[in-house]
Amino acid sequence: MDGLKVSMSDIAHMLEPPKGSGHYVKKFIEKQGLSATKAAQQLNVSPSTVTRFLTGGALTPVMAAKLHKTFNIDEQLLFNLEAQANVQKTRELLAV
Repeated sequence: MDGLKVSMSDIAHMLEPPKGSGHYVKKFIEKQGLSATKAAQQLNVSPSTVTRFLTGGALTPVMAAKLHKTFNIDEQLLFNLEAQANVQKTRELLAV
């Protein structure tokens, strides 16, 4: 395998499109055995705010801070996931 280089374009077809941070936070919350309502109570926000975020709503600095303080989820990771999803959406629009 000496000299073999694999580029992202070589493996891109095997990767899922990036998803926003809400997708991963939803999985985390479910793994903790929490409902959206229970998570909302812990985050001190309304259940509709949590549900909106978990189903694709935008990540705000306030929500990122609450997720970090409550669940110790890295805020930079959350925003990086959002950025990757936004880049993917832009590429899809450019391909049309």
